[in-house]
Amino acid sequence: EAEAARLEIKEKRRKDKRKKKTHGRLIFALIMVTLVISLAVLGAVAVITVSSEILGMGRSDTEFSVEIPENSGTEAIANILQSEGIIERPVIFRIYSKLKGADGTYIAGSHKLNPNMTYGDIIEALQKDAINPREFVTLPKSWRTQVSAMRTNLSVCSTPPPLALILKSR
Repeated sequence: EAEAARLEIKEKRRKDKRKKKTHGRLIFALIMVTLVISLAVLGAVAVITVSSEILGMGRSDTEFSVEIPENSGTEAIANILQSEGIIERPVIFRIYSKLKGADGTYIAGSHKLNPNMTYGDIIEALQKDAINPREFVTLPKSWRTQVSAMRTNLSVCSTPPPLALILKSR
């Protein structure tokens, strides 16, 4: 009888262990399913957010004139676009610009943009000539020669021709 009681106790302990393992596995499975569903929802929200930002979906079609200063980098341009209401997330614009190889190709000046433009359209508009390109003055050849000489550290005559001579020669 003592032997039978011991075997019975041993069998009961095995069954209890199996129940504990089953409960542990069930809890682990529930945690994993919850984690996977949460990650899927977060991923979907991120994709929708980034897509709507890049595609300009649900944004105003009001046109703005945006001034891009000379020597502006992509980060500065992204911040300007955000402050003007053209984009909402400068980080996404900077990443998109880098992936498209557009960094350093933007032209300074005033550009017509609107918030519902895609990032591709915004980049294309910023790479085109500005609305009000700066005026350039053509210098007479004698002055250009002198400027070129100064750039190459060559010495040429030290004083430019008087303005009266330049106007007279025209």
